[in-house]
Amino acid sequence: MFDASITAAAADFWKRTGIRPTYPRSLEPALFLALPIAVVRLPRLTLHHAIRWLGQREIAHHEDPRDRPLHGYLVARAGVGIVFLDGADPPDELRFSLTHEIAHFMVDYLFPRLAAISAFGDQILDVLDGFRRPTAEERLAGILKGVALGTYSHLGRRSDHGALGVDAIHAEDKADQLALELLAPASSVLSAARTLGTPTDSDAVTALIVDRFGLPSPIARTYTRMVLNALGAGRSFRDWLGP
Repeated sequence: MFDASITAAAADFWKRTGIRPTYPRSLEPALFLALPIAVVRLPRLTLHHAIRWLGQREIAHHEDPRDRPLHGYLVARAGVGIVFLDGADPPDELRFSLTHEIAHFMVDYLFPRLAAISAFGDQILDVLDGFRRPTAEERLAGILKGVALGTYSHLGRRSDHGALGVDAIHAEDKADQLALELLAPASSVLSAARTLGTPTDSDAVTALIVDRFGLPSPIARTYTRMVLNALGAGRSFRDWLGP
């Protein structure tokens, strides 16, 4: 269901922790064995709450006049990250929000950063960390090598459904895919679904994903559609047309 890069990234994460997780999985404390990330829980998280927390600790961050509620928010700088979570969320929501933000850190920040360092050497760190702009030669080389140069910014996992651009939607989708593979690997979910007496029953598959893998119900319902399609049990075009 996911491309090979997603599956490999999830497998590499767990391998680096040295932990064989049981279900429902949690990235804590495994996270701190694999990645340079701190986790901060704030009650009723909003963008301005996260920015205020950073400012009180003299951590520079861009200002944004548009406050909005968030389940999670990632700040990444100089090779390390801070994940903010809404501490009022239930455990299943916290589990997925944390994993979603970790997925962003890996896919959108860490992997491109390592690729840039590999291509240009340590001299590119000042560009990646916002201390200088890339030279014309670096920009051209980055384009030719398919390496992104620049600082990182992230919208955060939102509590509402505000409009997102195409690039943001793509980034959110990829983070969701990696988060799912980290918490509920597709191979394990498909295997478990096949053991159900009615593996084509969407309600049964959703309940399985919620109960065994600990995903929030809305996320589990979305995952169920992917599982049923993979099992060949998705609704056909004829089903959509009706009798």
